[in-house]
Amino acid sequence: MGMNSALVTLLVIEALLFALTMGLAGTKRHPVPGEYVGTAFHLLLLPAVAALPAVPSGQAAGFLWVACDVVASTGLIWSSRSQAGPLEATYTPIRMAGHLFAAIWIALVSVHLNAFGAFTGFALAFGFAAYTLAAGRIPEKALAAPGLLMFAWLLLLAFHVHRLAS
Repeated sequence: MGMNSALVTLLVIEALLFALTMGLAGTKRHPVPGEYVGTAFHLLLLPAVAALPAVPSGQAAGFLWVACDVVASTGLIWSSRSQAGPLEATYTPIRMAGHLFAAIWIALVSVHLNAFGAFTGFALAFGFAAYTLAAGRIPEKALAAPGLLMFAWLLLLAFHVHRLAS
């Protein structure tokens, strides 16, 4: 399998993992399984961040996003075992900081996409940044729109990479 075919497959897997992560995030009773799937989603993004064209600062932002989300997810997994319960006040700000880096990476990768892919990527980046900077003043349900955009953007990205390989 060529590099582009592997990247296309990885991006489709990423879209499916993201959908599963969002589905599990809705189960407040048992949030830890979602954190495990989310950790896998973010770690599997590393080869995509490395392979997709972006200026060095954009690529660095992609890696920082992955790092922040992995720290937040593993922190919540570990804190769920604590008698004090999950430390969301500690780990949510780390995750949100990561989403600012995600917005930068997504926008800088989207520059290379067609008009629809770029629009989707810029809307996603704006949604991540706006939600993060609102610091909890926007209902959590508002993340549904960027969530749908992320799923669509990953599939558009896979299509873009596939089209380049053809």
